[in-house]
Amino acid sequence: MFKSLSEIFICIGILSAIIITVDIIRNPQKEMPIMNLVWPINGLWAGPFCILAYFTIGKHRKMDMSDMNGMDMPHMGGMDMSNMDMSNEKEIDMKNMNMPHMNGMDMSNMDMSKDKEMDMKNMDMSDMKGMDMSNMDMSKDKGMNMKNMDMSKGKEMDMKGSGNEDKPSKKKYSSFWQGVVADTLHCGAGCSLADLIGPWIFLVVPFTIFNNLTFGEWVLDYCLALLTGVTFQYAAISPMMKKKGLKVWLKALKIDFFSLTSWQIGMYGFMALVIFVWFGRLSPTTPEFWFMMQIAMCCGFITAYPVNWILVKKGIKMGM
Repeated sequence: MFKSLSEIFICIGILSAIIITVDIIRNPQKEMPIMNLVWPINGLWAGPFCILAYFTIGKHRKMDMSDMNGMDMPHMGGMDMSNMDMSNEKEIDMKNMNMPHMNGMDMSNMDMSKDKEMDMKNMDMSDMKGMDMSNMDMSKDKGMNMKNMDMSKGKEMDMKGSGNEDKPSKKKYSSFWQGVVADTLHCGAGCSLADLIGPWIFLVVPFTIFNNLTFGEWVLDYCLALLTGVTFQYAAISPMMKKKGLKVWLKALKIDFFSLTSWQIGMYGFMALVIFVWFGRLSPTTPEFWFMMQIAMCCGFITAYPVNWILVKKGIKMGM
C-alpha cells in the first residue's frame, strides 16, 4: 500500500514537471532564464501546487522597458525592475537621466501604465538613500518629465508595489508574499536538484561521519545544495547587475547561504524522523524514498519561506 501510494505521488510530480516544461518551451522566460529550470524542478516535489504557483505567479512575470532607450544607468547593479509595466506610456522624457550608483534598487511591480508626459525635470534625489516608496500610486500622474533627473546617490530605493494595487494584472505580483514564494522556490530548486543527484552519488561512493552513513550523506547533499544554490543565485542576479565575476559569486553566496541552509534544515528534520523513528534508511532505488523526499522538500519550503521574507525585507536578498 505504501509503495503504491509512493508511486502515485512520484508520477504526479513527474507529470507536473512535464506540464510546466511544455508551457515554458512555448513561453520561455527571457528576463531571468534560470527560472525556466526552477519551476519544473520544483514541480517534481510540489506537484499541482507548483503548477498553480507557476501559472499564477511565475508565468506572467515580465519586464517591459522597450521605451526607455537612451537612459543613462551605467552602474545600477542589482536593480530589480521586474514586472515594471510602462507599456502604455507616452512622451515620457527620461533623457540624460543620471542614476549611476543605484545598487539594489527595487522597482518590482511598479505600475506606471497610465502615466503620460511625466515631468520630474532637474529633480534632485541624491540624498534619498533607502527611500521606501512602497504602495506609491502613480497610476493617475500625468505630465511627468524625468529629464536630467539626478539620483546618483539613491541606493536601495524601494518602489515595490507602486501602482494601482486594486486592479488585477497578469504582469505583476498582487502582493509581497507572492514574490517571496518565487524567491523561496528559486532557492528550493537548487536544493532539490542537489538532493536529487546526491543520493545516487552517495550510493556509489558512501562514507560515514561520526560512524553514521546518514550524516555522511547529509553533508554531501548540503555541499551539493550550496554549489547548485549559489549557481542558481548567480544566474539570477548577474543579468540584473549586468556584471560577472568573483564579486557577483560572493554576493550570490551571501544571498543564498541563509535561505539554502534554512531549507535544508526543514528537509533534514523530516528525513531524520523517517530514518531514525519510522522506517530506517531507505534506498534511492525505492519509490518510498522519493515520496519521503517530496514531503521533506515541502518541509524545506516551510522553514525557508520566513527566512526569505526577512532577507528580502532587510534588503539582503533582492526581491524577484
